[in-house]
Amino acid sequence: MAPPPPGPVPSRACPPLAGQTGTMWTRDLRPDLARIERKLDVILAHLGIPDPVTVGVTPEIVELVREGHEIEAIKRYRERTGEGLREAKAAIDAVARDQRSS
Repeated sequence: MAPPPPGPVPSRACPPLAGQTGTMWTRDLRPDLARIERKLDVILAHLGIPDPVTVGVTPEIVELVREGHEIEAIKRYRERTGEGLREAKAAIDAVARDQRSS
C-alpha cells in the first residue's frame, strides 16, 4: 500500500463547481448563510432565548444606536463588557439590524 500524499488532503465533501475557486464558492454561499442567520434569529426570538451577541447591550446602548451614534455605542459596549472591537461591532450591528426590522 502506498503512503498518503504529502500536504493537506483536498476536501471531497463539497468541492467547488467546475471553474470555481474556493473563494468564489464561499461568496456564492453568502446569501444562503444570511437567510440561515435570519431564520435562527426568528427561532431564538420565538423561544425567548436572548441573542448571545447582544447580552451586554443596555437600554442606553440601544438608544445610542437608535439615534445613529453607533461608534459611541461600540465604545460603551466595550467599556461594559470588556470585549474587543470586532465583537463589539458585531453586537452593535445586531442591535441596528433589530432596530431596522422592528
